[in-house]
Amino acid sequence: MSQVGDIIIGYLMLGQLILEDGQNRRQKWNRMYDRVKNYEIDFEALENSFWKKNNLTQEKLYAVAKLMESCASHLYVTETISVEEEDLSRRIEAYIMKKIHKGAEITIEDICDEFEIR
Repeated sequence: MSQVGDIIIGYLMLGQLILEDGQNRRQKWNRMYDRVKNYEIDFEALENSFWKKNNLTQEKLYAVAKLMESCASHLYVTETISVEEEDLSRRIEAYIMKKIHKGAEITIEDICDEFEIR
């Protein structure tokens, strides 16, 4: 999951993957089946979908998550995306980070003027 403050701006949907963890697929299917066998679902369709899922190593999952985090951070810092927030403290924090990123000097007076704080 990538987020700016408390705002989620992206996430990985892990249900479409099977994490390689040393357990074979048949064991994973049996374990999952035991958890859902009492539900009224189409088990044939479920099993067909299960066997079509891609494997992913823990290292690749971590790499994908870091890449996503990097992309989200870049988009935020370059102001390609913006997050609408009502919380004044978050808006002030974003303003300060923007000024720091640009190498600008920041004063209390600047912050008060920007947010009309008297």
